[in-house]
Amino acid sequence: MTFLKKILKAPIRTTTIVLVASLIAYSLLTFALVYLTRVMCADTYLNSGSCRGTNLQMFSSMILDDFKLLFRIIAEISVIVLISQVVYRIATKSS
Repeated sequence: MTFLKKILKAPIRTTTIVLVASLIAYSLLTFALVYLTRVMCADTYLNSGSCRGTNLQMFSSMILDDFKLLFRIIAEISVIVLISQVVYRIATKSS
């Protein structure tokens, strides 16, 4: 319970910085994945509708996808924490 109170009493600025950083990283990884897909599927995607790429390209795509998912989860948790911090501050001001 004390851990949750520490999170709620933490500065909103810190949560906002974490949220912005994770959204920037998510955007960069998304652009990198789109670029990698365009490089992997330059010719084959137009003909067959799918592409596999080389093993290195598939491996790097999987790693980028995992990091993209990680930053998405961090962003979603940051939004939840930010909303709860604002609600906590409003609730404690009014009482």
